[in-house]
Amino acid sequence: MKTISLVAPAVALLLGCATPLGPKSFKVTGDYSLRILSVIDSAGTHDLVARGAQFNVTLAMNGTTSGHLFLPGQGSDGGDLDADMAGTWTYSNELITFSQDAPAFLPELPFEVGQNRLSGDKSLQRMWVRIVLTKEN
Repeated sequence: MKTISLVAPAVALLLGCATPLGPKSFKVTGDYSLRILSVIDSAGTHDLVARGAQFNVTLAMNGTTSGHLFLPGQGSDGGDLDADMAGTWTYSNELITFSQDAPAFLPELPFEVGQNRLSGDKSLQRMWVRIVLTKEN
């Protein structure tokens, strides 16, 4: 379980900044929910969704976000990480980047835009983090 506690800092390192760009941004607006959140480290692959992780975010046409992130046992004190996902998003070159008002999450992880999904993965702090969000509407 100690290796999993590294997930919170990794997730806290992962959302970029700005507002949506161009007329194509309308195709990605909507509600998204977590489908996959996995971490691969020296101890193996960890499925955080199976452990109760939740991540819901709404991308509004005006470039704002709302939603919630919950990671059981991933808080700085070993408790749960529970965060408001209010902030902004940017769409450029088929990538979405996020900037949250408080606290910042995912600052370095661009999400690739797919059909009704956003997916991102990145190597951080000796681990690989993969997140897939699926569009609800």
